[in-house]
Amino acid sequence: MQKQTKSSYMMIHPHIFLLPLHQVLLQLLLDVKQMVNLFSISC
Repeated sequence: MQKQTKSSYMMIHPHIFLLPLHQVLLQLLLDVKQMVNLFSISC
């Protein structure tokens, strides 16, 4: 399951591998924030 999530993430964010590390981390942070927001809304 984790493998599938990783590959789908790569498909959604192919640009991530072209960015510097700090931008990647920033993007991950924003994505996690969004996921938490969606989760809290759906609950």
